[in-house]
Order: sequence, then structure tokens, then C-alpha cells
Amino acid sequence: MPIIITRGNNVFGRYQYPEKLISKFILQLLNNKKCTIHGEGKSIRNFVYIDDVVSAFETILIKGQIGSIYNIGTENEYSVIEVTKKLIELIKNNKNYDNYIEYVKDRIWNDSRYAITNHKLKELGWKEKYTFKEGLKLTIDWYKNNMNYWD
Repeated sequence: MPIIITRGNNVFGRYQYPEKLISKFILQLLNNKKCTIHGEGKSIRNFVYIDDVVSAFETILIKGQIGSIYNIGTENEYSVIEVTKKLIELIKNNKNYDNYIEYVKDRIWNDSRYAITNHKLKELGWKEKYTFKEGLKLTIDWYKNNMNYWD
């Protein structure tokens, strides 16, 4: 069978079910609730905006080799606390972070970091089009305009 495998992690953007970090925290902040951070928020993740994921799939479908594996990711590695602070700044226009953060018990299975390399994808000519901050702003705007989408 002609198969190409893709692997990615921490995709964010519009329409994302609000159980994931960025979508969950955006809605918490928009609803004047505190962001619930597991542990100390030191876990590091690689984040990629949905439109960049779509362009990665297009690139792989057109230029990828059958039987190959392509990792879809960016250089956007941030800790949970860093992401939370960025969201607070963008949504609340405030740097008094403690007003918007509640620390909760860490999950036992919470990995401190998992990262992937996207060098094979870049060799196909793919490039990230959206900075992390641009992706966050677009995602925040979508959630602001679609507050009741998940009701």
C-alpha cells in the first residue's frame, strides 16, 4: 500500500475542542476564569498553528516519498507557563499573571518535554508561515467571535 506517515504534536487554532492547553486557556481567560496549570507549568511543548499543519500535509502529499515518515512541527518550543503568560498578555493586556493563574496538582503521566525534528519536512520545501504569536492572535480572535461554538 502506498503509505506516508506523518507525526505532529500540539496543533492549535480555530475549532479546536477546548480540552487542549491553548484553546482551554483562551476560553478560561475570555470567561474571566483563571488558567489551571498542572504542576509548576515547566513542561515544554512544540506548538504549530493549524494552517501550517495543513500546508505541511499538502507539501507531503505533493512532494513526499511513499514509505517515508515526516514530522510536522516548528521551532516554537515553550513551557506551559510561558504560553499562559503570552495568552494573558494578549487577552487581558496585563502582566499581573498571578491574577489569572491557578496551579493544580500535576498529572502523574505529564511528560516534561517531547520534541520532534522537522528536517525532512523542511527538505521538501515546507516553511512555517505563521509565527507563534500570529497563530495565537488568530486563534484568540476566532474564540472571541465564536464563544458559544462548543455549547
